[in-house]
This record gives sequence, structure tokens and C-alpha cells, in this order.
Amino acid sequence: MARIPTPRLQGQEVGSVQLRGTATPFQSFQTSADMFGAAQGRQLSQAGEALGQAADTLMATARTDDKVDQKRMEAEVKEFTTERQNYINGLSGQEKLDALKTAQADFESGVANITGKYKMRLSSSNDITDIFVKNANTSFLNFVGQSAKQARDVVAQQTTTTGIANAVTSAAQATAIPDPVARNRAYNTALIEAERLVKDPDIGLAKQAGNDPNSTDPAVKARVDLLVRETKMQVIDGMITALLADGKFEQAVNLLDQPTMQSIGEGTKAYSALEAKVLPFREKVLGMKEFAALRASTVKPDGTEASLAEMQNAISLETDPLKRSRLTTEFSVYSSAKNAVLNEKVKQQGDILIQALTSPDGVTPEVMAQISDYLARNPQAALALATGRTQRTTAEQVARTAEAQAHISSGGGAGNLPGLEGYMLGMFNTNAPQATALVRGGALKQYFDVDTYNAMLQKAAVAEAALSKAQSKNPTNAATIMSTYFGYSRADATKLVSRHNTRFLSAVKRVEDAAIAAGKPVDPDAVRKAVAEVLVRVRTEDGFFKDEYDLSVAIDQSKLDAGFDPYDAVLQRKARNDRVVGFLFDRSEGEIKMARAALDDRDQEYTLNNLARYFNVQTLPELRDLAAKEQALEDLAVDAGLPPSFVDYLRRGLKRPPSETAAIINELQSTGRLAGQTKDALLKAWLATND
Repeated sequence: MARIPTPRLQGQEVGSVQLRGTATPFQSFQTSADMFGAAQGRQLSQAGEALGQAADTLMATARTDDKVDQKRMEAEVKEFTTERQNYINGLSGQEKLDALKTAQADFESGVANITGKYKMRLSSSNDITDIFVKNANTSFLNFVGQSAKQARDVVAQQTTTTGIANAVTSAAQATAIPDPVARNRAYNTALIEAERLVKDPDIGLAKQAGNDPNSTDPAVKARVDLLVRETKMQVIDGMITALLADGKFEQAVNLLDQPTMQSIGEGTKAYSALEAKVLPFREKVLGMKEFAALRASTVKPDGTEASLAEMQNAISLETDPLKRSRLTTEFSVYSSAKNAVLNEKVKQQGDILIQALTSPDGVTPEVMAQISDYLARNPQAALALATGRTQRTTAEQVARTAEAQAHISSGGGAGNLPGLEGYMLGMFNTNAPQATALVRGGALKQYFDVDTYNAMLQKAAVAEAALSKAQSKNPTNAATIMSTYFGYSRADATKLVSRHNTRFLSAVKRVEDAAIAAGKPVDPDAVRKAVAEVLVRVRTEDGFFKDEYDLSVAIDQSKLDAGFDPYDAVLQRKARNDRVVGFLFDRSEGEIKMARAALDDRDQEYTLNNLARYFNVQTLPELRDLAAKEQALEDLAVDAGLPPSFVDYLRRGLKRPPSETAAIINELQSTGRLAGQTKDALLKAWLATND
């Protein structure tokens, strides 16, 4: 290609270039599609492909994120569902029904709150979420329906069971009605109620057992009829048991023998069991009738009743051995009762005699007239008082030794007033402070010889020492009382006393001041009661301290505080409570421990009410009686030198029921052996097990 002239060419230096047109030779080149816009189209196409790939990537990412969120959401909803179902399953009866009233709405609200936290990116993901939520709500709705049916069944059963129990209770209470017409009317009302509770078409026992109470099918009607009679027998059993407990044996036998009662009980196991229960009392009733006839036949012509000796002689002449045995049994009861009455009269008249002996006037004829039963029991006393044998002149003549003479010279007697020594010994057992005061006072010295009077002084010294020892064992320190008698730990007792020290000191001082004013020693029981009353007040006035009780302490506290319910008292977690609670609910100690663990899982406290709900039984209205019975058994064990837990260990090892605890204790105490082993060997085995 030709060069284009430039100023650098020779001959054309600057300033010498010709200013004229110069022809430019043709330049050859090739063309392409890009020259007409194809490149731009390709670039647009490539850009579109890139955008499509980016969109696919974004969609895939969104889909993955939605799936992750959906899994998290589903897991959270499932966890929430399980929690709600577990809560409802932990309830029972009416409590469950009440909870189910709002359960579905609460669940749907909870699910909505959970799903609302997760914002899905794709509409298809939202559709999946909607389907999942609908399925979850539907599934929970089915669960609510099933739970409601179960709860209604339980409520129906509880209602029916409670109704029958109430019918039994009302029938038992009716046994105390004196008017026979009104009493029978109450019996019939209870029996009619029992039948209604069996045949109720909605909640009756027949319906619960799968039998239509209105069915005409002979087989079904027979089953319903048997169920009615068995339920009525529960009511009859309540009547009979109450009558027997009140000692109305004849009334109980006559009631069971009524044709109506026999018709109800025919073919039932309950009637056979009741017959067995009443059988011993049939003999008792027969014996009572025979003994009444014997007493009537031995009445003397002047209308006075035969003496006990004459009655016993008449019984010994009876030729029928069975009748003689029945009469002997009734005579034993009768003579014991008569002697008990006489003993009480003799004791009261002995008090009158003691007052006369220690008074300036002495035993006057008027006093003698008031103590006829005492003198009949102690005829030599009447002679001594009538002849003046206790006077000093006679006493001096009878004196044999220098010691006796010294005793007489200081106002003592040469002989004993008959019956007085035994009376005073009895008083030392029943009222040691009063007996000690009488002996120390010296007024009775003239009625005892030297040996007897010295023995009385020794008894007084022993009684004073015992009283002093008892007082030292029962300190008036409130913290010590709380830890010793009320089940508090030493630290908790000290903590509580430090907050309310003024109250405790004031309560104890009131008891001490009252004792001083009365001239008596301080009663430890009165001090403990005063401390317990302060505990009740401080617990109810401020809720800072959470009490946990030994069951027996909770029962005692309820006697002081009308607003305190031992069924709601939080019980201490210790073997003593577990044993007593197991006794109340007829469960083993191990079962009680398992129940405590279950209550812990439910975040519920260890109380009798919570245990009753756990075992699905009613709480025990006879709590105090049962607890007192268990306490008596433990006291019996302690008196026999046996740890209560050792006795429980033996009972379980021998597979004997709790009712035989007393028999085990008595056998060990009386024979020193049990099940072929000595008491010491059994104790060693128990200690090895505990170690």
C-alpha cells in the first residue's frame, strides 16, 4: 500500500508540503455479520442464559432453605404436640375434661405461633406448611376426642363409685336412728339409690360393664340383676358392720335374717362373706339371751339380784357344755363391767377417806356413811376406824422395837389402816405428784407402821427423781422441742426461732408462770403445745418458711389449727413417712417411693392428696384413726425394744400383712424367737442388711 506523504519525507520538510489533493489507492478488507448487529444479539443471548442459570440457582437455594425451615418447624410442632399430649395424659377424670375444653384452641394457637416464626420463600412451601398444619390440628383433634371419652368414662366411674360409697355411708349412719320406722326408711332409701346407680342408662355400673340395663335379653337381665344385688349387698354390709361396731349384735343378726335381705343376697359372694362375719355374733346374741334369763332366774324373793358368786355357781350347774361356755363368756363381761363400776366407786370413796384422815375432824360417822363401798371392800378398815385402834395409846402398846417407838413418838402408827397402803400405791401409779405430797405432808403417818411408812417415803423419793428426770428430758427450749418432737432439722428449727424468738419465749413463759401460780411443776406437754401453737401462727401469718412434716406431726398440728389440712401437708421424704403412708394406702414402702418419683416428674409435692390422685383412689377420711393405729404399733415395737423398721423388715421377709405386725412384736417379746430364729440372730441379720 502506497505511503501517505508526511512532513518527515525528504523534500517536504516543514513549510514545504504541497497543498493539493492526492489520490488514495483502494484498500482491500473482508466483511462479517458482526458488522450488521449479530454480536449484540449474541451478547444478549449469553446474558439471558446467565440470568436463567442465576434464577435456577436462587430457586434451588430457596427450596433448600425452605426445606430446612420446614424440618425445624415440624420438629418444633411435634415437640409441642408431645408436650401437650403428655400434660393431658397426666390428668384424670373431671380435671382432664376441664383441661380439654380449651385444649384444641390452645393447641392451634400454639402451632400458629410456631409456624409464624418461619417465613417460607416459595409459594409451594407455604402450601406444604398449610397441609402440615391442617394434619397436625386434625390429629390433635382426634387425640382430644379420644381423651375426652376416656375422661368421661373415668368421671362416670368415679361418680358412680362415690354415689355407692355415699349410699353405704348413709345406711351405716342410719343405724344410729332410734326410731325403727325412720331407720328402715333410711335403709330402703340407700338400697334404692344403689339400684339406681347400677341401672342408670348413662353412668350406671351395668352400662360401664357393657350391659344395657333396659335390655329384654334374659342373659343380660340376669347379669344386671346380679349386679344390682351385689351392689345392694355393699349397702347391707355397711349397715351390719356399723351395728356390730356399736355392739348392737342382736339388731345386726335380726337385720341379716330378714327375708328381704336374704332375697337380695341370694347367690352372691357378699352374702356368704357377711354370714361368716356375723356367725360369731350369733353365738354372742344367743349367749346374751341365755345370760339375761339366768339373771332373771336368780333374783331373790326380796327383788335383789344374786351376787356374782351365786351367779357363777348357777352357771357351773349347767349341763350343756356349749351353753355353759356361752354363759361363762357373758358372765365374764358382766362381772368385769360390774367390778369396773365398783372400783370407780371405791376409788372415789377412798378420796373421801383420805381427805378425812388428813383433816382436823378425822373420820366422823358422816364420813363413814359416805364410804360404804370402800369399807365393804376393806372390812378391817371399818373395824379399825370404829374401835379407834389407830389411836396413839393402842399404838404405843403394840410397839416392839426402838425404831417403832421412835416412829410412834413422832406421830406414826403401830399398824396400818387396812386398805390404805394399796390405795396409796395405786395413787403413785396414777398421780405420783399428789401421792408424794400426801406422804411428805405427814398427815397419813399415823395410819402406817414404821416399815410401811418408810416404804412410802422411798416411793415418794423415786417419784420425785422420776419427775426431775422427766423435766430434764423435756427442755423448754423451743428449737430443741421442734427438732425433738416436730420433725424439724436443727438448722431449720434454729432459723425459725431466730425470726420469731420473742413469740416463742413469751409462749413458754406463759406456761411456766401458770405452773408457778398453781404451785405445780411445769408440764412438758403444755410447753410443747405452746410451741406448736406459735408454729401454726407464724406459718399462717408469713409464708417465708416451707414446712415438711412427719405425718403424725401434721395430724397433731391440724388439731391446733382449724385451717390446716394434713392431706395437703408436704411430707418429709423419710422411711417413717413412707411406712405410715404405705399403711394408709395399703401399698408397700417401695411402691410409695416409686409414687414419690412419679410426683417429682410431674412437679407435684409429696402429699396424701397428690398420692391419692396418683393411685386413683379417694383420700382416707379415717386418716387419724389409721395413723394412730400405726403409731400404736410403732410404740408397741419401741416398748418391746425393737426398731420399727426392723419389725417392718421381718414382716416383709415373712410375707405377712401389716395387720400381723402386732403379732410379730408380741411373739418376739414373749418368746424371744420368731420363725425358728432367736431375736438376737434376727437383729444381727437385719443390721447386716442395713450395713
